[in-house]
Amino acid sequence: MHPQAATDMRDRDYNDSIVFLSQFFQFTESEVELRAIANEGGMVGRVFTRNPDDVQAFLARRDVLGVAVYFGPCTRIRGPHQGRREDLAESIAAWVDIDCYKLGIPVSDVVAVLRGCPFPPTGVIGSGGGVHAYWLWREPIPLPEPEPRLDAVLQQLAGVFCGDPLPAQLAAVMRLQAMSASS
Repeated sequence: MHPQAATDMRDRDYNDSIVFLSQFFQFTESEVELRAIANEGGMVGRVFTRNPDDVQAFLARRDVLGVAVYFGPCTRIRGPHQGRREDLAESIAAWVDIDCYKLGIPVSDVVAVLRGCPFPPTGVIGSGGGVHAYWLWREPIPLPEPEPRLDAVLQQLAGVFCGDPLPAQLAAVMRLQAMSASS
């Protein structure tokens, strides 16, 4: 395991994470999913909300050694749900998770390639051992109607950028870190 991969939210300003989520989901209406997952595997907590106070409370409660916090880049329907594919409400972006440490490529090189693309990502966020790149849509796309095409986009981005294939699907969750990979 790469040493940076074990980094948890403890070293982060929760306000930065709240601002990131607020900006990322500013044009959506449905709930945002946060999951706390133990580094050894297994979920230790979950919340579905749009309320910044709920996000703050969840991060403060789940900020413990050995646990990482993730968010669903697609919103979830309101009401009882489990964060599964059938619970998705809106897609706001396409994304790719690039594990630089596994590829043996410096983060700065990957960020330079992403930023130099003909259609560069809207945002590039540090993931602890690599980067997450996001291409925001002009407006949210209702789900589940176009999901096969959107999954294909995510899979193609993973293929083009040597991304992790596991989060290349709409119900994925991505590690929550509100730090720029280029800073």
